[in-house]
Parts: sequence; structure tokens; C-alpha cells
Amino acid sequence: MYASKESLFTGNFMSGVEDIFTLLTKANDTTGKFETAYNNTINTLRYIKNYQGDLIRPGKKTKPNYVFANEREWRYVPAITDDILSFIPIDKIRTAQQKSSFNKKVSHIRLHFQPDDIKYLVVEKETDINPLIAHLRQAKSRFSYETVDKLASRILTYEQIEKDV
Repeated sequence: MYASKESLFTGNFMSGVEDIFTLLTKANDTTGKFETAYNNTINTLRYIKNYQGDLIRPGKKTKPNYVFANEREWRYVPAITDDILSFIPIDKIRTAQQKSSFNKKVSHIRLHFQPDDIKYLVVEKETDINPLIAHLRQAKSRFSYETVDKLASRILTYEQIEKDV
């Protein structure tokens, strides 16, 4: 889910999280129910990405007001365990060393899938189809020609979907 920093949703959500935390720290909850409710609420943050903001990458020029929603990507969110925290405050990952340390803790987690798991490949317009097929052939060379052809047959355009709806 994408959310704007300045949206009413974001403001209300963050205010609610802060209020729950304040209540939690003052409560004498011996059952752990309040802490569980807080952690479940904080867990929601793992599914949210900024709609727009500065794109900052090491060694590259910052792109101001980058629209992250244009990437049209989805995010794999593994279950929370002792190794996987629901939330890491920004002050804990300010340096490359801090970030690397947390990344190492989850480096064993991968989303494994095969080409047969892919039902659709959606591109914006007709002219995007051939570049995607070329990418599949080049970048996915470990797959057979037949597998790449099968994936290519699953390409739809947003324009096609919009006309059909």
C-alpha cells in the first residue's frame, strides 16, 4: 500500500500508534494483550511504502519528489519471528553498517517461486511488450526457450484490461 506523508490516513495512523504506545507504557497489562495489539498495529507499517519522496541511493544523485507508486512493485512481508522485527526505527539504521547488520539477520529469507507460479505479467501499453520479452530472454536465460515463451504468452497490457472492464 502506498501512502502520502501528508495524507489524513498517515497522520491519523501515526497519531494512533503513538497514542497506543503512550497508553501501553502507562498500563499495567499483565496479560500481554495490549502489547500484542500494539505490535499488530505496528506490523501494518511493513505493508506501507511512501507514495512520493526523495529517492536516495548510495553513489547516485538524489531524485527529488520521486513517485514510488510508479514502480508498481509488490512487497514480500515475511511473518514476524524472533529474528524478524516488525519495525526498526530509522535511528537504528542511519549508517551503512547498521543497515547491513539488520539485512544480514534476514538474508536467509527468500520468496521462492517458479515461472509456472506467474499467471500474468502486466505492462502499461502495447509498446512495452517486446522489451519485456527481450528482458525475459536475456535476464532469465536459465529458463528454457519454451518457458520464456509461456511467460510471454501471459503478458497483458493495462490498456487491454481497461478496455475489458
